[in-house]
Amino acid sequence: MKDKMKYSIIDSTALGVAEEAIKSLKGLTDQSNYSEMGFESIAEVDKAELGTPMRVHYMWIKEIKNASLNINDLVHDGNELLYPVKVGGVVRSAITIKMKNHQWEVASLGQAAIIKAIVGLRESNLKSAKNNMSDYFLIKVPEIYQMYLAHFDTSDNLQTSNLFDHAPSGAKSLQSQNGNNLIANLREYAKGHTNALTEKK
Repeated sequence: MKDKMKYSIIDSTALGVAEEAIKSLKGLTDQSNYSEMGFESIAEVDKAELGTPMRVHYMWIKEIKNASLNINDLVHDGNELLYPVKVGGVVRSAITIKMKNHQWEVASLGQAAIIKAIVGLRESNLKSAKNNMSDYFLIKVPEIYQMYLAHFDTSDNLQTSNLFDHAPSGAKSLQSQNGNNLIANLREYAKGHTNALTEKK
């Protein structure tokens, strides 16, 4: 399971696409929208550089409801990388690239508030765990708008931290739990989830 989640998808062409994407981000950012894009001033834009990316994986409520599936069955490679965009070492914005038809392409630019929350949580975890920055990855559950920062502990057990509150399932932002507990809690919530939200998008 660890190899599946940690070492999938990163290849030598991803960085090149991300570098082109940051050029596009700079070109699209001007005096009217620099704050919306996450920058403190227009002068910061030219100083922006890529940070350490995170792999993005997905889980789907429809599958979580199936009690015969374990977390290794439920976590799917998103063929996606999330790059923080930093100025002077401080995160400002983000670039997401995604592999389609065996080629990397830009999926999104910006998402400043989300990437600041993700990187802040990653840095907080790094202070208390003996991990490298590249050990962390994201798990998304799109139907309930949840994201979890994840890594493997020294015993190779999956550990997760909530990015956001989710009142229906009782999840609190920054709450940490192991992968099996996460699945158990999501499965309990999913029992009452409407069919309309359980189809893959």
